[in-house]
Order: sequence, then C-alpha cells, then structure tokens
Amino acid sequence: MADYSADDQISGVAPTGGVAVFGTWNQPNFVGELFRLSPLDTPLTALIGGLSGGLSVDTIVYTWQDTLHRVPAIQSVVEGADATFTAQKRNERKNVPAIHQYGIEDTYTNRGRKGLLGTSGDTPDTTAISILGNQPVANPQAWQIQIKIEQCALDIEIMFLDGTYAYPNDGTARQTQGITGAVDAATSVATTGSRTIDRALLDELSQGLYDNGAPMRNLKLMVPSTGPIEIGNDYSQNSTGWTLEPRSRSEFGVNVKAIETSFAKMDIVVNRHMDADEVLLLDIGLLAPVFYPTEGKGNFFWEELASSGSYDRSQLYGDIGLWYGPGGWHAKATNLHQA
Repeated sequence: MADYSADDQISGVAPTGGVAVFGTWNQPNFVGELFRLSPLDTPLTALIGGLSGGLSVDTIVYTWQDTLHRVPAIQSVVEGADATFTAQKRNERKNVPAIHQYGIEDTYTNRGRKGLLGTSGDTPDTTAISILGNQPVANPQAWQIQIKIEQCALDIEIMFLDGTYAYPNDGTARQTQGITGAVDAATSVATTGSRTIDRALLDELSQGLYDNGAPMRNLKLMVPSTGPIEIGNDYSQNSTGWTLEPRSRSEFGVNVKAIETSFAKMDIVVNRHMDADEVLLLDIGLLAPVFYPTEGKGNFFWEELASSGSYDRSQLYGDIGLWYGPGGWHAKATNLHQA
C-alpha cells in the first residue's frame, strides 16, 4: 500500500513571532477536483462492527476465560477404590485498549479563507475562481476532522491485525493485542517460504481448527492481494490444465469468493493492510471492537480544546481495543511465498 504520510502531513511550525499552529503559511489552498489517493477500506474493522459497534467496558484491562479438558482416556477403576480427586483449572485471557488521539488546529484566518490560493511560499493569488474550478474544501476544519477520522480507522485496522499487547506501569503507552499474534500455536502453520495459498494449505488450516475444537461458525479467510490470484490459480486447474472456468470466445477466468473444505466453508476477504506472506482464518463472530468510554463524552468523540490566541484547537479521542476470544479458534499461516 502506498504511504503518502511523509509528504502530505505537516507539523505546526510557527512563523516568525507566531505560535506553533496551522495557518495560511503552511496549509496551501488550491482549487479543482480533490483526489483521495489513500485507500480507505478497513475490512477487518468493518466486519466486526466498525467504530460504531462493539463492546463497552468499564476497566482498562478487560478479561475473559477458557478451560480445557484433559485428553480423553479409557477408564478402568477397581471395584471399591477411592475416587481420584482433581479440580478443573480456568485460564484468564486479557487485553487492553489503546488511546487514539488526533489534534486539529487552525488560525482564525485559515478557517475562513476560501479565496486565498497558492502554494506555501508563493505570492498569494486572491482570485477565488480558477480555470480548474471552485474550492472543494468549503470548511477547512470540518475537512481536517474527516481526514483524522479516516486516519484513525486505518490505524485501528493495523492495530487489530498486528498490535502487540503492552500494559506498562511506567507511564508509557498501552497497546492492544492484534489478532495475528493472538492465534494459538496449535492452529498456526509456519511455512518455509515455499508455499502459496492453495487447497492443501486451506485444508490444513481448517482441519487444525476442527482438531482444536473450534466451533467454526462464521469463518472468513483474510488474505493479502496475492491471495485471490493464488486461490484462483490453484482451484481452477488440475494435471490436465484449466478446467473449471467458463470458456467462450469472450470470457475466460475465475473470481473465487468462497471456499468449502471437508471441515468448513469460508468466505474470502481481501485485506490490503495484511503482510504479503500471511493468511488468517478467522471466526469473525468471536471478534469485536472494545471501547473504554470517557465519562460524559462517549466512546469516540471530537471536542474543542482551550487556546490562548487567535486560533482554534480541538481533538479526536478514543480508547479502543480488540476482543478476540480463544486464540485456538482462529488460524493463521505465516512466511508464505510472496507471488
């Protein structure tokens, strides 16, 4: 995925004698159609409820439990013997929400400018209408808020996929555990870099879930962009060549949307934010966003902040984590061949 942040984000550097906020000197104003170059899809977050669904908790560390029976064994007890006394163990699983906070600043002049055009450092063009069209950003502050919401959704998608659990006691930042690292070793397939996403791999992943006692109610096969190509290639050919796709003078090819193995059916979900050498088989009903609400404000909110000059300051804020259930009810394969 292309990353435009290095070029397209600016810091609040002050002009001579000014405050370090954003104004006409570092937010150039243009006219004409505005193209959004960054893809905004967040497949995992959208599937599990987005930023408007999920669970609300009243504690920073939220927990759940699991328990596991011993391996079944044939019983043979001598008549009249005493019972064997045991107690069943429960295991605590936990995660934490991470703070997502995004600041927005604008000078009073910058908020109202519609006719001041030109690149930073240029002599301003005071003509409100250009040959290329009108100004598409009528409210700079509202546009910045929308951009921050979109950026937050993208950041959360990455966190839900690849976050590493961190709950430090030294004042450093918390981080929620993402699903990739939460999958149990029993349902993980670590390859040597030579396998692709093919029928044999999907059989192995689904069989691993079955053998581990997973319910497999609503499975989604989450793959990088190479996934549909590799799956289509594998499932549409055999030793004699291409056989399953339609054949005509004007149509040829496959677009696989779901796979059914001997153990389960799974929908294919392409996620551009995944590592190219990984694949996830997720029971999507077990995952949910978790929100730790701020009293009197809500789960994810925008608020005005205090300022000391002729500028407005505000922020977006949310304490957001992931609930994923038993790690052995999801599966993954890593270190795949990157086609």
